[in-house]
Amino acid sequence: MIKEIRVSELLSWKHCHRQHHFQYVEQLEQLDRPINFASGTAVHKTIEAIVRKEVTLAASNGYAENYLREEFVGRDNVEVLVKKYLPGVINAISKAPNLINEGEWHVEERIERDCGDVVITGHPDMYRIHDNTVDLVEIKTTDNHPLDYLLFNPQHRYYGVMLSEMYPDCVVQFTYVCLPTQGKASQLHSPWVFTTAQIDAARREMVETIEEIGRDSKPNYTKGCSYCEYNEICMSMITGSSGEGVKMEKFARRVK
Repeated sequence: MIKEIRVSELLSWKHCHRQHHFQYVEQLEQLDRPINFASGTAVHKTIEAIVRKEVTLAASNGYAENYLREEFVGRDNVEVLVKKYLPGVINAISKAPNLINEGEWHVEERIERDCGDVVITGHPDMYRIHDNTVDLVEIKTTDNHPLDYLLFNPQHRYYGVMLSEMYPDCVVQFTYVCLPTQGKASQLHSPWVFTTAQIDAARREMVETIEEIGRDSKPNYTKGCSYCEYNEICMSMITGSSGEGVKMEKFARRVK
């Protein structure tokens, strides 16, 4: 039987084996999504809607406002939260580069790669084909140099492998677009072109990760732990607890 593994699961394993265990073995998900994620998600979803031509740039403010309102459903102070976060979202969207309106984009479309008895699947944010080039784009509200981002997050290196095999006659390049919610727009970095050597290295890394995934649940403690949704469980375990109390209070188990 062919097993399907998402690129996101490979990333979870690469970042931390314990994170992978909580997310894909125990199937834990937070009951309450952190509020501070709302603005970044709203920017992301609104840009996607513009690229898909579901909404015009002129009408995007209203789209973002409605998205935030839905995001905060169930909280006591919905309108207060919308008023707080909407200006930053509008500020970010106003900085969107012209390239999002150029050409036909594939938005959150499924791509896959056959690896024998395993199929790797993923959904890149945006990519388009033009002039024998695959443009792979990531939209974020935090600034990073593309190479730094590719080093600590292999997601787009893996997408580069998959897209290079889907479009063997094209060069694949990656563009990191930062749309900050505060301050001025960040400089748009030049696209990072994936060389054949880089694609081959990422391909080998994917295979190695598939072979070792799930072998243990050892933690990988780094500064990035403060951003992990399972941070409180690990903090509890460090103090000698089993972490089960935090799981019961703040997490639910997804239905497989």
